[in-house]
Amino acid sequence: MRHALFILLVVFSFINTSVAQPQQLNFPVEFEVSQPVNFPALHSFCWAQKDGKWLIMSGRNNGLHGFQPPSAFPTTNQNTLIFVYDPGTGSISSASVDGLPTLIADQVSSSNLEFHQFNNKLVLVGGYGFSQTDQVYKTFPSLLYIDVPGLMSAVEAGEPMGEYFLRVQDERMAVCGSYLGHIDDTYYLVFGHRFDGRYNPFNGGSYTQTYTDEIRYFNLAENGNSVEIQNYDAWWDQDHFHRRDYNLVPQISPEGSLYFTAFTGVFLRDINMPHKTSVHFNQNGYEVDSNFTQLLNQYHTAHLPMYSSNENSMRTLFFGGIGENYVGANNQIIQDSLVPFTKTVSMVYSDASGRIEGWLPGQLDEYAGASASFIPDLSAPYDQNLILNLDELPLGRVHVGSIVGGIISDSKNTFMQSSGTTIASNKIIEVYIDAEVLKAQSQNAAGKVLINQTDEGILVKLSNSSNEKVSIDFLDASGKVVYDFRINVPAEGKLFTYDSLRSLKGISVCRLSNQGFIHTKKLLFPQ
Repeated sequence: MRHALFILLVVFSFINTSVAQPQQLNFPVEFEVSQPVNFPALHSFCWAQKDGKWLIMSGRNNGLHGFQPPSAFPTTNQNTLIFVYDPGTGSISSASVDGLPTLIADQVSSSNLEFHQFNNKLVLVGGYGFSQTDQVYKTFPSLLYIDVPGLMSAVEAGEPMGEYFLRVQDERMAVCGSYLGHIDDTYYLVFGHRFDGRYNPFNGGSYTQTYTDEIRYFNLAENGNSVEIQNYDAWWDQDHFHRRDYNLVPQISPEGSLYFTAFTGVFLRDINMPHKTSVHFNQNGYEVDSNFTQLLNQYHTAHLPMYSSNENSMRTLFFGGIGENYVGANNQIIQDSLVPFTKTVSMVYSDASGRIEGWLPGQLDEYAGASASFIPDLSAPYDQNLILNLDELPLGRVHVGSIVGGIISDSKNTFMQSSGTTIASNKIIEVYIDAEVLKAQSQNAAGKVLINQTDEGILVKLSNSSNEKVSIDFLDASGKVVYDFRINVPAEGKLFTYDSLRSLKGISVCRLSNQGFIHTKKLLFPQ
């Protein structure tokens, strides 16, 4: 078994922040909503793409599942069609799963599967739905290995599809509400649970549920008409891995290495509330990031990772969905223990000094995003891990991808209340970034802040500004925020005396953030 400790100094060396309230961060993202003719209303589905076209399968076409048997997860709302959609022309083709072998058709019709496309292969794992073979609701104990171009051609031509599926029966693959990641030749099946039986929110005897509490990893070996799971192993953590319905996002460290972050998710082991911590992992192991607290957009939602090598920074956008907190009137962070739907678009920004959570002024038009997917436009500069390279965006308004499907709610709280309606979305929210505005923001940020270490202390000054309110943090060498200021910076600057920062020794970082820019500087204090 590989060593289960993250290699901090080599692979993931940036410092983590402590608990802090989200702050407003400006980022030039824009939305346009469309509703293509005959596009399916779906959530909790799987997708892949090839030559600009989308392959869409699985998921459900109703809103939130019915709450009690016999209405929970009705089979009539399982998606039994496989779609090929061309966003360039708006054309769509579909084929029923009925022509597939029953074991494959059942799994392809389930929801909350784990999936990952690598080159021309799409891997599907688990999923929850009705088994025609066993006549029960279950999490499917199998992996599907799919030839994407072949399947898409068969759907468009109305030809048999079975030859493009390989199936592996394996109880270790019986997982739903998880994610499937991929680094080098290894797949990572991260967290999730096994749910067998008919859903009942009041803990009736109609089901069994077991969280995996694991990151399971393995290789796949294709051999002609078969595929084999090899080198299987797992990392286990009964507290921090006890979660599902979260967001797994590829990230790039300041050293340029790929890793994954599992952001938040549900539920805490001792209470039905979201996790607020994150877990990072790569091929060397994992690290629980207990110093950073994410308050917004905590359930599975559409998300977009973006990297800037010029800034040596990551930005991850989360579009709507569900969370314990949301941005209300007067830009206040509102906590709601009912964990409502939200229109908030949030961002987690990270660089060598740490992480900041923020929210963008522009919200979604409605309570959307939950169980949706972000499908990138590959004409934009994405790398092989589907991380957008901000430095290579052409100037102007650039289409970077689409928020597809998901659940739409007509009110914030529809879980345990008699009022409120949810539906599956057949809308596409097109996402644009104004790269020219982004470049101007970056240039303004670079020349806006002056942080100088003087004999008296640390002088912070903003150019062309008078009495502007900003956030200024001082972090120690371990990454802990020791001093946290929300102050107005006068025209002559603000001096933080060494006496006022007496707890800092050795290496420290001063980080200033204010509505659209973040600036950091490394400092050295007397020991």
